Amino acid sequence: MDDWGALFDEVSDFVCFAGADGKVVFLNKAGRRLVGIGANEVVTERRWLDLLPEEERAHLRNEALPSLQREGAWRGRSALAAANGRTVPVAVSLLPRPAADGGPAGLLVTMARIEDVLTRSRLERLLSASRVVLYSASTKDWTVSYLSANVEEQFGYPAEAFLRDPNFWPDRIHPEDAPAVLSDMSGQVEKHQVHEYRFLHADGTYRWVLDETAIVKDEHGGGAELIGVWQDVTERKEAERLLQEQAATMMQFSTPLVPISDDVLVMPIVGALDARRAEQVMTTLLDGVGKGQARVAILDITGVSVVDTQVADALLRAAKAVALLGAQVVITGIRSEVAQTLVQLGANMGDVVTRATLQAGVAFAMQSRGSKGSRAQ
Repeated sequence: MDDWGALFDEVSDFVCFAGADGKVVFLNKAGRRLVGIGANEVVTERRWLDLLPEEERAHLRNEALPSLQREGAWRGRSALAAANGRTVPVAVSLLPRPAADGGPAGLLVTMARIEDVLTRSRLERLLSASRVVLYSASTKDWTVSYLSANVEEQFGYPAEAFLRDPNFWPDRIHPEDAPAVLSDMSGQVEKHQVHEYRFLHADGTYRWVLDETAIVKDEHGGGAELIGVWQDVTERKEAERLLQEQAATMMQFSTPLVPISDDVLVMPIVGALDARRAEQVMTTLLDGVGKGQARVAILDITGVSVVDTQVADALLRAAKAVALLGAQVVITGIRSEVAQTLVQLGANMGDVVTRATLQAGVAFAMQSRGSKGSRAQ
């Protein structure tokens, strides 16, 4: 009984084993708390029916026990007199318990508070209609001890599959995600954690999962159990991917590179120039100059609304990067207020050619092209 006793002491319901004579052989911790029997009090001299209020005993003796003998089990309702004096409605189950030595059969009595039963029933109905899967696991070896039944609807596997095989969950994490997820979770057990990774659905496709865990402490403050929430977020991840692709496409359209001759490119910039867009300008410009073997790249900032330190720095970095490829940057569209801002900021334009208008910049590029051609002749 020691091994079984340790197991049933972890159960939150009333569990009692009685002998053939009706005397209590074992009463778990939850049962003792419910009826107000101390941990060190002897219960083996009591009969299990004596644990119930007097008015309930006749009902169980006259209805439940005969039904148990006829049908091999009985389930019904009764009540317990709790330690605080209140009468607690309970759902009762009576099952025969064979004697180990072949003697008369004993009895297994379980009781669950009606309120708890209804709460569990409501919870199960809510979970079955929910897209959120709840689970609990050991903090030592990550063995799953509970998994809500709706996991089958969400991921195609019955809960029993996770409970039977400790490797069922880790073996189905995407190979690219598994090392980081497993390392992080095993190395920081005590911390609240949130992970997103791909998990193999029963239909053979990978689904994105949001996995959030927390630790439930025991009475000594140690980590007793890991509680987790699991949710399929594939639709959100797909939407994020599409938004990123659209943003990248829009960024390309917002920084067009227009060839006006075999060796001259123009990039008109309109609107605000933040750090992300400045990086896109740099990438697009260098890619275009490198592929097209351009000699001159004209950056037209006529449509840039504000020129500050960040914008000035981005323009100078672009000019220097293009110079490393053997081409020259011409910045056009510098209005008087922009020129004043650049001076106030102390921007060092160096060898960067500037022109007031795009037309002037194009004229400069064509003139320098002609002069170079004359010298070549």
